[in-house]
Amino acid sequence: MKTQKANANWVFLNIPYDAEFEQLLVAYVAGTCALGLLPRAALELPTNRNRLQRILELMSQCAISIHDLSRVDLDKKESLPRFNMPFELGLAVGRSVDSNWFVVEAERYRLQKTLSDLNGWEVLVHENSPEGVLRELLGTFTSGNAAPTMAQLLQVYESVSSRTVRIKKNRGVSLIVQTPGAFKDIVYWLSSSQRSSFGMRTLVPLLHLRHSV
Repeated sequence: MKTQKANANWVFLNIPYDAEFEQLLVAYVAGTCALGLLPRAALELPTNRNRLQRILELMSQCAISIHDLSRVDLDKKESLPRFNMPFELGLAVGRSVDSNWFVVEAERYRLQKTLSDLNGWEVLVHENSPEGVLRELLGTFTSGNAAPTMAQLLQVYESVSSRTVRIKKNRGVSLIVQTPGAFKDIVYWLSSSQRSSFGMRTLVPLLHLRHSV
């Protein structure tokens, strides 16, 4: 894999892809964009061509990664655990042991039992709520006086949630995760139409999101 310089404001989102998590997914996208970051995810990638290699390449382009390990229960359909999130966290840790990766859980202290190797590492806790996601993002990535307030982040989230309904309808899907296009559409729309309204910092051009990585 060729070495690429990481983009300082790109953040790799390692999060669950299921119906119950969709509101939190929207909160992650809304919150990161509002804080001047560009969210990227394996969801953007095709599933049938060198997927692991492409995930590694995408992660290498992101200076920041967020790993949500709140899904510790068994998959409802198959009654099996899901290992993608801890696996991708391991990939990130293997690339760097500095503070550029962040771990998120739903319950405080649960990670001490599910992943004890990270005991002593600060864990963000969202309590399975969009407000919790936004609160943790704001507390982690805020810098300077130009940072948005929690009220502004909630406003962005509500705006994105409303837009998501239209995007899913246009894409012919019921969930964002059913097509890479829906995720890209949300990020593109949010970054291009909301940053001026909420005082966001200018992001890098997002036209590349119209194409696969």
